[in-house]
Amino acid sequence: MIRAQMAAFLVKGMGWDPSSAPAVPIFDDVPASDPLFAYVQLAAQRGLMEGCTSSSFCPDDAITRAQTADAVAAVLLQAGPP
Repeated sequence: MIRAQMAAFLVKGMGWDPSSAPAVPIFDDVPASDPLFAYVQLAAQRGLMEGCTSSSFCPDDAITRAQTADAVAAVLLQAGPP
């Protein structure tokens, strides 16, 4: 799975509306024309995922185990107890 796909997976799993994503790109390498733009924007804005640098998301890079663990932990913290 690539990083942009993980962002979409997480955002959908949280039930967030992608149309509420910020319109101004947070990362230089994920333009508004990217099909997964809104998901990357929301995942970053709401703290589920970070960029690979301060200005890049590296959307086409394979997600690492460590990045997956960080994202799942962020989801669990935001979701709260059952």
